Amino acid sequence: MSVELKKMNAIVQKEYGSAPEDVLRISQVAQATIGDDDVLVRVVSASVDRGTWHMMSGLQYPIRLGIGLRRPKALNPGRSFAGEIERVGVNVTDFKPGDEVFGTCDGAFAEFAVAPGSADVVIGASAAISGLFGGILRFGVFRRGFWLLVALWLVMNAVTGIAGIGGAGEPVAWIAHVGGFVAGLLLFSWFDPAPQTPRADDIGAMPQ
Repeated sequence: MSVELKKMNAIVQKEYGSAPEDVLRISQVAQATIGDDDVLVRVVSASVDRGTWHMMSGLQYPIRLGIGLRRPKALNPGRSFAGEIERVGVNVTDFKPGDEVFGTCDGAFAEFAVAPGSADVVIGASAAISGLFGGILRFGVFRRGFWLLVALWLVMNAVTGIAGIGGAGEPVAWIAHVGGFVAGLLLFSWFDPAPQTPRADDIGAMPQ
């Protein structure tokens, strides 16, 4: 006895390209399935923004490290959605079927989409890591290798934030990066001031 898989309408993308009419198609695909920690959302609306274009075109090229080198990993470039929860995984406790929700996921341009089943905010690590960069900068500014690393990090954040690359039009994570870096740079000394202890050579040179 064969089990017929449920179908859904979706916008499908199998290759990168800058023109939607060249790379996006409406097609019937297997309905999305969820894991134990996911929710299935019946999508009511999905946004189109500058981040959508970057996900569709795969530009600039460094973002392909996360979304697929030669072709997109996601069904389509849709990210932001609003809708109603259709089904929840066995481990999900924050939501139940019928809840109206909004958020981000991969492949939001479809009748159904799979999203994480937790309402927890997940930008804390971005700000914390950026704060460490800012704090360490006070001690590593004269070390060439570290300064090169920080410069590369700043350039990448400027590109991803200003151009909207990989952020799907949502600046929250980028703001957390910049805010954490500035906070670490300016406030580090308040919490752990570097003591000005004399070196052994200085002590030997002190008058008796």
